[in-house]
Amino acid sequence: MKLVAEFDLQITDDVRICGMRLLNAPDGRFLTYAPTALGGRRSVTFARPLADAITAAAIQQYSELVTAHAKRRHIAPA
Repeated sequence: MKLVAEFDLQITDDVRICGMRLLNAPDGRFLTYAPTALGGRRSVTFARPLADAITAAAIQQYSELVTAHAKRRHIAPA
């Protein structure tokens, strides 16, 4: 899987998960993974509906950043 982006996720005012990863699978799907603990053990897991919502939000934010970056690159200096 290809790493697309790393991000921090604030679940509530009291809970933030740093080091989340947005990955692109060989079949074209996007997946998000929480950081792993020492030894590669998962440190956080999510129920499928929440995992899907996190992935959708990560894709949306990533797409907006890529689009904004591309637009800035195509603006000619005055």
